[in-house]
Amino acid sequence: MLGARRILPAAALIAMALAPSPAGGAEAADVIVSDNFYMPETLTVQAGSTVLWEQQGDLPHDITADDDSWSSHPACAPFIPGSCMANGDTYSRAFAEPGTFGYYCTLHGTPGNGMAGTIRVVEPGFVFPTTVDDVRATKSGTGLKVLGSATFGGLAPFEVGTDVAGDSVHGLPAILGYDLTKASIGQPDPTSGDLSFVLDLVDLPPTGGLPDAAIYYWDLNLVPAGGEPYGFRIEGSLTDLTAIPTPSTATPAFTVRGCGAEASTCTFSGTPVDAVMDGEANRITVSVPSGVLAQVTGRPVIGSKIVAGTFGYEGASVTSDPGTSGAGGPASDRLTITGSHTVASPAVSVDAVPVGATPSFGTPATVASDGSFTADVGGLAPGTYDVWAQACFGTNCATRSTTVTL
Repeated sequence: MLGARRILPAAALIAMALAPSPAGGAEAADVIVSDNFYMPETLTVQAGSTVLWEQQGDLPHDITADDDSWSSHPACAPFIPGSCMANGDTYSRAFAEPGTFGYYCTLHGTPGNGMAGTIRVVEPGFVFPTTVDDVRATKSGTGLKVLGSATFGGLAPFEVGTDVAGDSVHGLPAILGYDLTKASIGQPDPTSGDLSFVLDLVDLPPTGGLPDAAIYYWDLNLVPAGGEPYGFRIEGSLTDLTAIPTPSTATPAFTVRGCGAEASTCTFSGTPVDAVMDGEANRITVSVPSGVLAQVTGRPVIGSKIVAGTFGYEGASVTSDPGTSGAGGPASDRLTITGSHTVASPAVSVDAVPVGATPSFGTPATVASDGSFTADVGGLAPGTYDVWAQACFGTNCATRSTTVTL
């Protein structure tokens, strides 16, 4: 028979004071504090969000930043009543800036180990949270058939490289905005899986204003799991140079080219892709469909890593080069890529554990295009189980459970 359901949404953005408070409202928690784990272990929210934890375990716990810069209960001690989070207590904290923030329970974990969790904060406006909308289970032989549905959120562009402003541009190019400061990769739309390659710069022209005539190069490798890397280059400008001398609009002209193992072997012609310049935000966004990337590289895209190439203009880098020199030196800029992005696809995994036990989500489910999923969990003895489902698009995950008696 089926029992009461417990709902663990991925990112309910709840505004509360930055202090422990007793549970009592109808607000849903973003993270459940249990014995001895946080669920979900990794939560993705937009910058400016407030995250709410709720203690549902029987043991005392706390929530402490990896660097000890904040804590729900700084004086938590297991044998001092009221010094730690007890069952029913809540704690909330606002996260204003993008970044990755680890935390742990000082009684049952250490930074990154044991009872530990992560809040991943992304820039606003790019992504919405994944949710598990329904999970249910019916008896099937000596196990359970788990069914449900999920709505998958995207992955906001996440920083993979930075460069200090004003380090290598001079004269007119500096005025026109050729100074790269940050590079990010994301997948904002989980239905298409298209990739967003984002460049942040200094003092771009206003949107629709004077075009930026720089040529931008981004040399990268696509590395399939267990396969050989294949290079590709994103290249282009914010102005269609073929329209010169009368470019009435700042029409971007970007392409993706396959490069093999050497930058010198890049194909002469590239596949056109969409690009947008936002002069107010000082940002260039290039959208590359997964199908285009698969075509130009001849490699599977889903599950592959996108990493810095071992080749390229001025090394493995994002580079702007207007092809001229201003006062003081060459008018070029380099942004070295230090991070990577794993190309995501919708995925669901399930588990059935004794009531109150920690799920491991070791059973993958079959996911349909509409977000519905099904999976079989076998080899269960008679008893009562928490049946969990975890839906993820990359690191954008949510969980939900129901209680079932066999």
